[in-house]
Amino acid sequence: MDGADEQPPAQRGGTDLERPDLQLNDDEENAGSDVLPAFLDIHLMEAILLDDKSRTAKRQDIFNYFQTEKDFSKRTDFIKKAYQDVWTEVLADDVRVGYHKQEDGLLMWEGSYLSRTSESVFSWGVVTEMTESLIERGEYKIKLGLQNAPVMRVGGHKKVISYFLRNGVVSVTPFPVSAVLPRG
Repeated sequence: MDGADEQPPAQRGGTDLERPDLQLNDDEENAGSDVLPAFLDIHLMEAILLDDKSRTAKRQDIFNYFQTEKDFSKRTDFIKKAYQDVWTEVLADDVRVGYHKQEDGLLMWEGSYLSRTSESVFSWGVVTEMTESLIERGEYKIKLGLQNAPVMRVGGHKKVISYFLRNGVVSVTPFPVSAVLPRG
């Protein structure tokens, strides 16, 4: 001990009884805190935004409102009012995530709330922007019937694709869009 190959005491991370490779966090802001990492998984965040359990306005209502109202601040107010003050957890691709309405935004977390592994509060403006993005990409609208079925071009004409699973075999049947979608 205290040989030529040892660190001087001022540079050591611990005493002779402690591991010198482990350093104490002397930063008072984070010392002893239980700050969780940020919740930033966009796929899980979008799964939360698609959940209708704890909103007074359902996805179709929000979709319809955004189609007519273009003012961002009014959209943001609508989104904020749509969420209830309820602690909600859902499964998204076998991952438990949750959310809760806060005054300044929507709290989202991964894991069950009491044992969450990450969390973040997203401002109502950010929640509105993410909702707008889902709508613009066509991922927010409730899928009802064949009006949302995949479309392909066959001989220069759009055809709706219908998939059927029969005896383990998938059959694909294209038929004219006009047979399914209303005109206009």
